[in-house]
Amino acid sequence: MWSTNPGLKSYGGKGLVGAYDVDEEGVPAQAVKLVVAGRLENYLLGREPVRDFPQSNGHGRAELPVRQGRRSRAEGNGCERFFELPRGR
Repeated sequence: MWSTNPGLKSYGGKGLVGAYDVDEEGVPAQAVKLVVAGRLENYLLGREPVRDFPQSNGHGRAELPVRQGRRSRAEGNGCERFFELPRGR
């Protein structure tokens, strides 16, 4: 089983970065079982509905701001904010 719990603040005695009680859309965060017995059972949902999943489960997150700078070849595939290159290279 694969699951996620955005409210989990520590694991194995170590603090976790990124935990939250309420998502960016004001919905309380919920633990979600994503894959059960090899089958996709759920999605990480914000307020935008998905077929057969009309309710948010508290996983609506804002996008990270994109800094000014040169981009990698990943530009245009939705990954540009993760592959920024430093200026001058």
